[in-house]
Amino acid sequence: MYRKIDLRLMPLIAAMQMLSIYQLSVITNAKLGGLEDDLNMTDIEYRWCLSIYYFGFILFEVPSNIILRRWKPSYYLSFLVLTWGIVVMSAAGVTSAAGLLVSRFMLGAMEAGIICTFYIESIRESFCFFILIKNYVGYVPGIAYYISLWYTRQEYAQRSGLPYTLGCIAAATGGLIAFGITFISTDRLNTWQWMFIIEGAPCIALAILCFVFLPDKPETAEFFDEEERKMEIKRLAAGMGENLGAGDDHSWSWDQVISVFTDWKSYMFTLTNITGSVSGVGVTIALPSIIAGLGSWTPQVSLALTVPPYILGCILTLVLCRTSDKYFERGYHIIGGSFLRLIGLLLLMFVPIDQVGVRYFAVCISAAPSYTLLAIRTACSGMTRRAVACGFIQGFGSIGSAIGGQVYFDGPRFFWGHTIAFIFLAVEIILTFIMRLLFQYVNKKRDKMTLDEKQQVIRKYGNKPELLGDRHPDFRYVL
Repeated sequence: MYRKIDLRLMPLIAAMQMLSIYQLSVITNAKLGGLEDDLNMTDIEYRWCLSIYYFGFILFEVPSNIILRRWKPSYYLSFLVLTWGIVVMSAAGVTSAAGLLVSRFMLGAMEAGIICTFYIESIRESFCFFILIKNYVGYVPGIAYYISLWYTRQEYAQRSGLPYTLGCIAAATGGLIAFGITFISTDRLNTWQWMFIIEGAPCIALAILCFVFLPDKPETAEFFDEEERKMEIKRLAAGMGENLGAGDDHSWSWDQVISVFTDWKSYMFTLTNITGSVSGVGVTIALPSIIAGLGSWTPQVSLALTVPPYILGCILTLVLCRTSDKYFERGYHIIGGSFLRLIGLLLLMFVPIDQVGVRYFAVCISAAPSYTLLAIRTACSGMTRRAVACGFIQGFGSIGSAIGGQVYFDGPRFFWGHTIAFIFLAVEIILTFIMRLLFQYVNKKRDKMTLDEKQQVIRKYGNKPELLGDRHPDFRYVL
């Protein structure tokens, strides 16, 4: 059954992920294409153009996810993808740093809705639900929510991992595309303008495909016959835990909305997201400049050298997401990937500058796990609580992404940038380990609860077990 769902959903979701990566990375490639010189931008103005993108997330994440929760995903996601293309292509016409700032803010606001969809399976689950999305995609939280409508927790990491795998490919091919664009004649448009136009145009076509082919939810999917529909709803209910009654909970409750803001997990996840995003976004956004500072090669070569880190990331994502689902474990996978990034940052900080090969290897292992960790975190369950929590965590967590756009200020070696990223990443590892211990404690405590104690918890939340979500005494967090 899920294979049929895969064939219908995953190509479109993966395409959204890839194009979202293109929209994020195009400005870093455009910098090597002459953007700063043509717009007479200072380095500070350029870094603010990177950071302001995430302020759009922060302001529009929660409202956008509420809209997504109340409206048809096929309509809303199609509209958002369409606006990406329009905003990115329009950026080719800016004539000043102020114009680019406005364009980047609008792109962040539009991508907030998609970002709000992919992150959502997490709100009831655990680790997975705090995305580093740091860098990347304004697409995660929204799509996370959408994927959670179709797959069980045990199936989730691999499904969220596939788009991120293709996201790594997108990041790699984005450098190759930018490399190719540098050879286009600049008689009419400059290189950076061609980058915005060529990488924004595919969004228009994808928006049409999503509008026509993207289903809204299993209960109304036209590609199911009646028997398949019943089987799918039953399968999801069993995967979520039939006793929770959450598999088919599509009710709306403002009490659920408020509960997100009074739950300690929301703030813990947000802190973890902020600390992880600083290093994730910082390294990813600055990657072309970091590589350019390793040797005396041309901008075109620097763009081409951005490819291997993402190819490695693609491999890591496939392997670790598969093992994460196989062993139904998230925390140690996340910590292990983060330690790999710590090693890379240490090498970049202290290896002599003449050791170009070692430093380039350090760049690869610093950048590669970023998408892998994002996919595992995303894979962590009613619906309203997930949607709002996703928007809240990702929205305020994007503060770390905004900071990440500022920390790499001391090129070409970026010692202080790497140092700041290292510190935040170390804090994130500590918080992740603490979260794992806390969830382990909660799971064990619930294992020992008597029937009367469970009923007391349910009565505490209004005798509506189907709306308890992860607060239900029978719910267990993924560790």
